[in-house]
Amino acid sequence: CPEAWVGYRRVCYYLSRDEGTWEQAQHRCSELGASLAVLSDEEMGFLFLLRGNVDYWLGLRR
Repeated sequence: CPEAWVGYRRVCYYLSRDEGTWEQAQHRCSELGASLAVLSDEEMGFLFLLRGNVDYWLGLRR
């Protein structure tokens, strides 16, 4: 995974705390070569263990 991304099960996630609309988050993901992620309960649990229970938007790159 690129620097500042989190790898889990052969997928790279980018976590951001930037505030904005869904469209702005999607645009930023697109700039990073990713798309907004829809997470399973297992993936969500893993990321919360890493970062805590705070609000993030997530970019997904396969």
